[in-house]
Amino acid sequence: MEHKRDKLGFLEKESGSIGWEVAIVTGCVVLVVLSAALLPWGGMGRAQVRNIAVEGAYSPATVEIVLGRPAELRFWRPSDSACTRRLVVEGLHISTRLKPFGITEVKFTPRRTGHFAMHCGMEHLKGQVVVKDPLNPSAFWPVYF
Repeated sequence: MEHKRDKLGFLEKESGSIGWEVAIVTGCVVLVVLSAALLPWGGMGRAQVRNIAVEGAYSPATVEIVLGRPAELRFWRPSDSACTRRLVVEGLHISTRLKPFGITEVKFTPRRTGHFAMHCGMEHLKGQVVVKDPLNPSAFWPVYF
């Protein structure tokens, strides 16, 4: 079997093998781009779980979640204080009673980005839920003039 050599002395490839190489390289590039785009979500179907203690304040006071992915906020209320009885998150249509001496799970899927005020029924405890879009990180930041 005789191999053809080019002007520099390298072996020439058969013309049929170039199409496969291009297809393989293109496929790899597509996979890398898609995996990089989905990486911030960490998996589209899994819920993002955040634990929040409610005892004189929300801890943590700021909770960050990702747009379009199911979220589960778990509020732990270790007392029966009247102030910590109700949870309200404005703009996300959340208003619920928190169980005393237990955990209350609030499940939802955020549909828009932004900073949403979180407070108790008496508005003494304050915090916020921040919904981010990892593909457009500048979309949720407030504009300052």
